[in-house]
Amino acid sequence: MNEHPTSTTGKSAARDRLITAAIRVFERDGLRGATTREIAREADVNEVTLFRHFQNKDGLLAAVMEYKVQVHTELLETGSVWTGDLSRDLHEYGKALYRALGESEAFIRILVGEAKRQPDYSRQMMIDSTRPTCERFANHLKQAIREGRMRSDLNPEIVVDAFTDMLLFGMLRETARWMPRYEADSYVQTCVSIFINGLASPKTSQSPDRVAAPARSTKQAKSFPKR
Repeated sequence: MNEHPTSTTGKSAARDRLITAAIRVFERDGLRGATTREIAREADVNEVTLFRHFQNKDGLLAAVMEYKVQVHTELLETGSVWTGDLSRDLHEYGKALYRALGESEAFIRILVGEAKRQPDYSRQMMIDSTRPTCERFANHLKQAIREGRMRSDLNPEIVVDAFTDMLLFGMLRETARWMPRYEADSYVQTCVSIFINGLASPKTSQSPDRVAAPARSTKQAKSFPKR
């Protein structure tokens, strides 16, 4: 998947170049430091063109977030398929989610840092924009509860948030190179294994051979290159 949007020619090309440039400038200078003049210069277009397409910086930021959400959703939908096997599905979804979060790592860090100064933007990107994906995840868990494959005393929405937050922090720690003793894959696998054992209903508890043991490794994590 392309990291940035691609297009044909004319107005569409200029718009996509502005979004691509905005991503670079926002990641480099932050939301407050980025200016429409610098973004237009980075995109090699006139600043008037930026205003014509997006009206102002807020409009451009909204377009960037829409694009980021699209990438995030596509990565999850193509990287995980729900089959009804809770252990298998959660492992696949966990890997896809970790990769999707890693694709937006730099932007996520900006939004976390700007959360108090720009609460609306941060909430829209970090919470509201991912709500449809989280709701689909929760619906799969609700189905597992109805079928007796998952404990009924757990709130699926809280499970989704806890699972996402655990992988999000792991991704941020990995990209900051704070994982010196094991690889990111081992971290994801361990998180999923813990969740599987905690979610499974007593009558369908996973036996040791059903839950893959995390591989031990002393290699430096290299899943996502530093920007």
